[in-house]
Amino acid sequence: LSQRIRWASKASLYTNAVAIAVASLVFFINVLMLFLAVSSFFSAHAFYSFLVLMLVKAVADFILVKSYASFYNEKFNPAIFFLQELLNLIYIPLVALASQFLGFTWKGRKN
Repeated sequence: LSQRIRWASKASLYTNAVAIAVASLVFFINVLMLFLAVSSFFSAHAFYSFLVLMLVKAVADFILVKSYASFYNEKFNPAIFFLQELLNLIYIPLVALASQFLGFTWKGRKN
């Protein structure tokens, strides 16, 4: 977790427009999905929106991760993949926010 926070803390230094756009998109999609997941307890519309967005994201991620695993001759476990999809809803926004507001320690150095 500390390593992820350290990497994400460098996001504010990015100058590549594509990298900034992709990082922003990933963050906002995950925040939106987390919001919809919580809102699903109060609204059927939020629940259906969450399901549709989760399905679209999972299919896109599945294609990307499966092709990566195939290219590098790595094993691909669909059960682990879908569990990680759910965990990423919390993990990605948490790491992104922590990287901007909390410091980190790495190899004895503090930020």
